[in-house]
Amino acid sequence: MIMRQVAKLLAALAIVALTLVPTTSSAEAAVCKGKDLLKQLEAENPKAYASIMGEAGRTLNGNALLWKVEKGEDQPVSYLFGTMHLTDERLLDVPDEVLNALNGAEIVALENLDVLDASVTKQRMKEITELWKFQDGKSLRDYMSEEELETLRQAARRFKVGFFKMLKYKPWMVMSMISTSKCERLRKSKGQPFLDKAIGARAQRINADLVGLETLREQLAAMDSMPMKSQVAYLVGTAELASRSEDGLETMIQLYLQRKIGAIQPMFSYYSSKNKTLKTAYSEFQTHLIDKRNVVMRDRSLPLFEKGSSFIAVGALHLPGEMGLVNLIREAGYTVTAVW
Repeated sequence: MIMRQVAKLLAALAIVALTLVPTTSSAEAAVCKGKDLLKQLEAENPKAYASIMGEAGRTLNGNALLWKVEKGEDQPVSYLFGTMHLTDERLLDVPDEVLNALNGAEIVALENLDVLDASVTKQRMKEITELWKFQDGKSLRDYMSEEELETLRQAARRFKVGFFKMLKYKPWMVMSMISTSKCERLRKSKGQPFLDKAIGARAQRINADLVGLETLREQLAAMDSMPMKSQVAYLVGTAELASRSEDGLETMIQLYLQRKIGAIQPMFSYYSSKNKTLKTAYSEFQTHLIDKRNVVMRDRSLPLFEKGSSFIAVGALHLPGEMGLVNLIREAGYTVTAVW
C-alpha cells in the first residue's frame, strides 16, 4: 500500500500531473530526504523482509538494469535499459556500461517522447481531455464516499492543490498529482532533467534516431482503462499515505540503485495484501499498466532491432517477470543477457 504512490512515478504519469500541480517553494526543500522503508522493514519485521527478498531472488530477470540483445550475426547488437522517470541526481550517474551502450546506438527509443518537453505535454493533454477529466457533469463525488472524500481533502491540503479542482479529474490523475513528492516538484520546477530526458539529449548529440515506443494518448488510455473501483482504491490508498511520499520515493530509488528490481513487485504485494480492495486494484494495475503495455513495447522494439543497433530505455518495472520485456524479447527468438 505504501508503494502505491511510487508506482505512478515509474509509470511517468507524475510528469504529466506536474502540468496541473502548482510548483513548490525553495523553503520546502527541507522535505527532500525520505527514509528507506525496506530498510526500516528489515529492522522492524525481519521475517517479512526476508520473505520479500526471497521472492525477489526468484523473480525472473529481476537483478539487472542493462541487457544486451542479440540474434545471430545478421543483426547488430542492441540494448535494453530500465530507467526511473525522476530528476534525482543519483539516477543520472549511470555507469560506463550504460554510456557505452548508448553511445554506440544508431537508434534510441524511449517510452514516450511527448513528456520530454513540458509545452508539448500541455498541448497533448488539451487534445485528450476526455482521458483524464470527467465529462457530462460527473465528478469524484459520484464515485467516492464522504469519508473517502475527506481523506482526499486532507491530502489536497498537504500538497496545496485545490480540492474542488481535484474533483473534476479522474481518480488516476488525482492520484498522480498527490503522489508527486514536494522534492520532485521542486526539482522539476527548476528544470532539472530526469533520466529519460538525459538519454534523449545524449541521443541527439550522437545523431542517433530518437523514437518513442508509445504516445501520451496511449499511456493515458491505459490508465483510464482501469476499472473505476480500482482507480478509487488506488487514490484513497495514496491519499492516506500522502505524508510518506518522500519515504516511498527514497525506497524506490534505493531499490533501483541496488538493481533489486525483482523486489519491487513483492514489495507491492506485501503492502497491498493488507487491504483487499487495494490488492484487487494492484492486480488491475499490473494488467493494464505493465503487462499489456509490455506486449506493445516488445512489438515496437523488434523492428528497431532489425533496423540497426538500438538502445531501448523504458521504466524499470517493465523489465522483470514472465511478462516482462526481457522475457518477451527472448521468446521472440533473441538472446538477452544481463550486463549491469
